[in-house]
Amino acid sequence: MSELDAIFQIKNKRRLFHKLRDWIFESKCRPMESFASYSSSLSEGERYVILAWGFMAETTNGGLHQFLTNSTGDHAEETRDAMHKIGAAVAAGALDAIHKVLFGNQPMPSERSVRCNVLSEWEKQHGKKEADDFLDRFDGELGHCESVENAVAAYVRGHREMFT
Repeated sequence: MSELDAIFQIKNKRRLFHKLRDWIFESKCRPMESFASYSSSLSEGERYVILAWGFMAETTNGGLHQFLTNSTGDHAEETRDAMHKIGAAVAAGALDAIHKVLFGNQPMPSERSVRCNVLSEWEKQHGKKEADDFLDRFDGELGHCESVENAVAAYVRGHREMFT
């Protein structure tokens, strides 16, 4: 049995997600390599796993504000699309709301400085409390992102052919 086949035998959704993420990192890219440099060599499913991991790492550490203001936010639009495709409804809903309210239904910028400027201007217009309350509402709904882990696990099990 191959290492990848063994990973797909894992019953626990969280372990499946993390083991698959580790396998992608070990077999498809170099340590500390930027997502943009290797993402084109990933399958659609593999990209979804890595995007979901980046989203979860940032939001469970510092919330949606951290996701948007760090390099993972460079891929916010692709992450939003991935959350819809894998069925991570809570995460997709949070990103949809941010897309609508903060970015006026325009694509979320891939440049960090532009996103940070939009967030800063929105905070100036609406006040820090309202800005914090807006993002905090979604952070509370996301919790520890178990819904994202569950969605990833269900998606990868249903799309085994995307992982080679």
